[in-house]
Amino acid sequence: METFATVLGYLGAICIAIFSSPQLIRVIKTKDTYSVPLLMFSILAFGSLCFTIQGITNICLNPNIWGTYIGVTIANIFSFILSASVLTIKLIYMYRARKAGMSEKDYCLKLARESKGGK
Repeated sequence: METFATVLGYLGAICIAIFSSPQLIRVIKTKDTYSVPLLMFSILAFGSLCFTIQGITNICLNPNIWGTYIGVTIANIFSFILSASVLTIKLIYMYRARKAGMSEKDYCLKLARESKGGK
């Protein structure tokens, strides 16, 4: 039963880790952060960070059973990096839009036009 729980944990961790990949790729390609929900990615990044800290703590406190935690911890590190990347790009675009006196949507559309060669 312990093996089943470990495998289930790994599968869940992998799913969570790849959750943000398509969104990050889309944000980088289209330069559109307007449709990215700020609250959702903030919660996802914070949750991944908490799970990462928990995993590292468990590995440090119980080094004889590190194998139980290492896979899930690595997946949560990956998840944190992806979700924090999307969140960081969104916050940068929000800041730049505000500084330019534009809405985030208009700013993203402007970036998309500029990246395609049009002004």
